[in-house]
Amino acid sequence: MKKLILTLLCLISFFPACGSTEGDDKNIISIELTVPDAAWEIEINEIYEVENELWVIAELNRKTGFAAQVISKIKDSVEIHHKKLTVKYYVIGKIWQWENKEEIHFIKSKSDIEDYIKNREQIYKAKNL
Repeated sequence: MKKLILTLLCLISFFPACGSTEGDDKNIISIELTVPDAAWEIEINEIYEVENELWVIAELNRKTGFAAQVISKIKDSVEIHHKKLTVKYYVIGKIWQWENKEEIHFIKSKSDIEDYIKNREQIYKAKNL
């Protein structure tokens, strides 16, 4: 009997997905975009599930001080435990006038999409919020 239990425990440890549920999938959600200079930062603040999509809300901030005056790429990533879905990005804080090539929806504030995310499942929230 002990051998059977040990065998089962070994099998479970080698095949952890057998005991997991659909919502336990580990995913890395990343955002990358082009900004006017190296002083810009982006942070993923929240993620919601909205009608079989993940809506990622991120915020741009520009550090004070000197920075290289060259068009740059910035990115942020978070790990979530959720099933894989199509991802849509909503970014707050863009002030430059040229159009980005990335598939990102730029919004003035979270209130622009508040009606859509209200009463939806929040998958992720940054610790500093």
